[in-house]
Amino acid sequence: MIAPDWTILLLFLTGLGLFWLEMFLPGGVVGVAGLVAVIAGVVLTFLAHGVAAGALTAALVLVVTLLMIRHWMRTFDRSFFGSRMTNREASGKNDFVEGTRSLIGQRGVALSRLQPGGKGIFGDRRLDVIAEVASIEAGTPIEILRVDGIAIVVRAVSPERG
Repeated sequence: MIAPDWTILLLFLTGLGLFWLEMFLPGGVVGVAGLVAVIAGVVLTFLAHGVAAGALTAALVLVVTLLMIRHWMRTFDRSFFGSRMTNREASGKNDFVEGTRSLIGQRGVALSRLQPGGKGIFGDRRLDVIAEVASIEAGTPIEILRVDGIAIVVRAVSPERG
């Protein structure tokens, strides 16, 4: 006997709900349970409604799952568990805040040789930076020219410009 449509819908909703819950309770068990529920829903759709409906359902589930993964990747490090599992200092990631464009024009000092990437300090903030051209020696005054995505582009500043 083929499962009724409400059973299939319940499997999908349960599976996607468990995927969503996995974002807040990492560990894998809840996500695997959600995967099993979604796969069971897709299989039942194939059996109950044929290949066309099953393929469409599988495609829709894939799209929704990818959107959820994308959302998770963007928000995990700011979540309760993610902030405790991610060590930003050790990973070398810039600690960006809203409005990174406000960094443009700030002056600081190259902490390491920029060939072209390295570290710079701007006030009390240590940032990963990239030299606009060539290399810049450690200890050289630098200025932020632009922010391209996650790349902070700097140039050497001569003392006369300062």
